[in-house]
Amino acid sequence: MIMYENLIMGGGEITSQGTFKTDNGAFYLFIAPKSESASSVAVLNVKLSRNKQNTDYPFVAGIWNPVVVNSVDVKATDLQNYRIFWGETL
Repeated sequence: MIMYENLIMGGGEITSQGTFKTDNGAFYLFIAPKSESASSVAVLNVKLSRNKQNTDYPFVAGIWNPVVVNSVDVKATDLQNYRIFWGETL
């Protein structure tokens, strides 16, 4: 039996600022720097799965971060510095 719980099965790119959520409620983030001068760590304002409210949280560029997010408040500067991708499992 193939297990899909830890595989990205759906997703896309976040291209506009504001609050981003998915219909399923939980997802992962991957940030890709747009330039060599962008930091390898981005602090994004997110609602973590077990938190009651949004908090600033660090995300490492270039990997799927193992952090379960329910929403992300995307700022214009986030989009200027990074391509932000979201992915979700089953």
